Amino acid sequence: MPAVTRAMRRRFTKMTREYFQIQGTFYGYPHCCIEQFIDTFGIQPCNPKRLAGSSTGFIPCLIHSKQILNGKLRLKDLIQNRQCVKSFPRG
Repeated sequence: MPAVTRAMRRRFTKMTREYFQIQGTFYGYPHCCIEQFIDTFGIQPCNPKRLAGSSTGFIPCLIHSKQILNGKLRLKDLIQNRQCVKSFPRG
């Protein structure tokens, strides 16, 4: 997959931002993780956040990622008020 270009980032419109906020809330992701995902969209393709997410589709913020990788927090403990009927990480 090619790197995200500046032009692609410019197209990251308010509507797209709102979409990710709605999706993140639907899946029960913490607000800080949603916002950091949006703010760093396409900038950091390989980092500890991806490792902490364990290929679940959820990319936690850097603070939570460090806590997960250090064994101080479990990824599933971050999921709160989930609206999706499928249990994490299946849906």
